[in-house]
Amino acid sequence: MAGVSQGLVSKWERGRDSPSEAELRMLEVAFGESPPAPGTAKAEPAKLQYRGRWLILDVQAGPVAQIEIHCRSKFHVVVPEALEDLARLLEAIRAAFADWLRNRAERDLFRFGRHHQARLGVEAKAFRLSQAKRRWGSCGRDGVIRVHWRLIQAPRVAMEYVVAHELAHLVHRNHSPAFWLKLAETMPEWAKAKELLERWERQVS
Repeated sequence: MAGVSQGLVSKWERGRDSPSEAELRMLEVAFGESPPAPGTAKAEPAKLQYRGRWLILDVQAGPVAQIEIHCRSKFHVVVPEALEDLARLLEAIRAAFADWLRNRAERDLFRFGRHHQARLGVEAKAFRLSQAKRRWGSCGRDGVIRVHWRLIQAPRVAMEYVVAHELAHLVHRNHSPAFWLKLAETMPEWAKAKELLERWERQVS
């Protein structure tokens, strides 16, 4: 199975698919449940990475039945007013973000897939998100393109590179010069995108 190697998964297994424990503690401060340590300034706001950018989480209670997440220049998170227990609230926020990020990853995967398969003159059997432990993406013998959903947190062009890379493997199931020439047909700047992916991977390890 051809694919883009993912060398740091074991170090990043818990990942940043939702606010970290430290960031959840920041949310506790924001909700007034846990004061900042003596002598410290106001707690830094919780942040979450999305498409290569660290965005602030702005959490507010509102008249909603379930958690709503909107992303503009930051994450606007509206939580049900009835959800008052802090532990349940933080877990609900964590789960909501995991779903939200996977949905966005799937949307980008299909968008990039349709675009680049048309340019390459190929057609994948299907596009699917993965949680592979050693690869960011793969091109199966069955013609299915699989891409790790965590790439939604990488710069957008990095995820696009992985999708285009795997589609090129439908033509050349190796990394020969012919493969890279094929990839360049749809993504002439693939080398810069590959470098960006590797740089991001190092930063999150």
